[in-house]
Amino acid sequence: DEGYANKWCAEIFYQQKKTEAHKFETLGKNLVRSKSEVIIADRLFKAGIPYRYEQLLLLDKRTMLKYYPDFTILNKKTRKIFYWEHLGRLGDPAYCADNLVKLEDYARHGIIQGKNLILTYECDGKPLSTTLTDILIKEFLL
Repeated sequence: DEGYANKWCAEIFYQQKKTEAHKFETLGKNLVRSKSEVIIADRLFKAGIPYRYEQLLLLDKRTMLKYYPDFTILNKKTRKIFYWEHLGRLGDPAYCADNLVKLEDYARHGIIQGKNLILTYECDGKPLSTTLTDILIKEFLL
């Protein structure tokens, strides 16, 4: 529903503070942290899928448990929100440990891979698969 999507896109949202790491521009004129995030953002943009980059996600108001998922995405047909995390440094043990904690926190709060969480991955020698990206967009968002 385009009207609903336009309203969602017009809403004000809290976004993670931009840093010098946000140096790659997308077709939608967002600044993102990596070339892989550009690929994801541009594919979403070209498919007409509304998304927000690094929108605040408050999981628990009591403890102030919060994250900034790479992408918060609206499926226009179902009006369902999806979160997309790109894990781009799987060769870094500290990065992996941090993300395992985040994924467990997500799951405890109902954000589960294959339900409303999309994950892509890469490490040295194995870049983001654009084929996988397209498959995930078709499966969950179109």
